[in-house]
Amino acid sequence: IYSGHEASGRQALNLAIDSLTPVVPADEYQQWWRQRILGRAHNNRAYARWVSGRYSRALTDYRHAVRYLREADLKDELADTTNNEAFLYAVMGRQYNADSLIEDALSLRRELRLRFPLAMSLTTQAVIHALLGRPDEAIHPAEEAKRIAGELNNRRVLGLVLTVLLLHIAI
Repeated sequence: IYSGHEASGRQALNLAIDSLTPVVPADEYQQWWRQRILGRAHNNRAYARWVSGRYSRALTDYRHAVRYLREADLKDELADTTNNEAFLYAVMGRQYNADSLIEDALSLRRELRLRFPLAMSLTTQAVIHALLGRPDEAIHPAEEAKRIAGELNNRRVLGLVLTVLLLHIAI
């Protein structure tokens, strides 16, 4: 999907989800792996549906992903999916959902002390504020993401946050 092969990517995800969903794992370890794979597969299929404009189906997949990732207690993966879902809600103009979910993602990432992902979520929060017509509120999370990116010497986050600052906030 990320390399431009959306149709075959969606097909593979559909096959994985359809094959794994009815499986009854033999033990806890197999259950954990099943939940992890289904959580990621639903997250990735949600992304594919989102980019093709099928927002309501993407939201359904995000909700499935959240359920599986919570059951597996995969907080880092849960934070990623929650971040993605928050962004989609912002694209859809649903402020309350977007704000609530991005705060959940930030809370998880702060709890886990994951600095790079925290900077990514802060960047997402800045974009959400800008998309929802609140550019003044976007400045603080963007500046915090920029600070973390500088401390980590991470050009990817720095490039993203500077783009957010230039395109969404400065306008």
